[in-house]
Amino acid sequence: MIRHATKNDIPGIAAINRLSFGGNKPEGTAEKWITNHMSMSDAYHYFVAEENGMIVGYISWEIKGGFARAVPVLELEQLAVHPDYRGQGIGRALIAGTFATMKQWIKKQQADATQLRVFVWTKKDNVAAQAIYRSICPEDKGSRNIFGGTDELMLVGE
Repeated sequence: MIRHATKNDIPGIAAINRLSFGGNKPEGTAEKWITNHMSMSDAYHYFVAEENGMIVGYISWEIKGGFARAVPVLELEQLAVHPDYRGQGIGRALIAGTFATMKQWIKKQQADATQLRVFVWTKKDNVAAQAIYRSICPEDKGSRNIFGGTDELMLVGE
């Protein structure tokens, strides 16, 4: 089941975050990061994939650049699946199950918008993630190296 995340989901999201990303490894930092983003409810949205009462994955979306853009911009900010559940289509389901919801939400906020730009950053060597992200972001738009690790690739779509 995929649903909007609640504050009660923060420990489960944080556990997956620590397993998936390098930025929030010390105890309590992932929880703090997620709590901070959840408090920006108009600009930041978390969804979780749940199986047998356990959070097995999550996705977060962020509205970029304000609420009155002619072409709203949406970033798929994070997508992570617990290592024990990877390769089962949960990442794809999280994108498919939430992207339409986010487009509808943006349309309510910006009724005159006729187009939407969406983007995601992913590591250049993360071919599995790129395959998933290309379902909504098929275009390569450049790269960066801001975290001091592997170069990241920006994928864009409409």
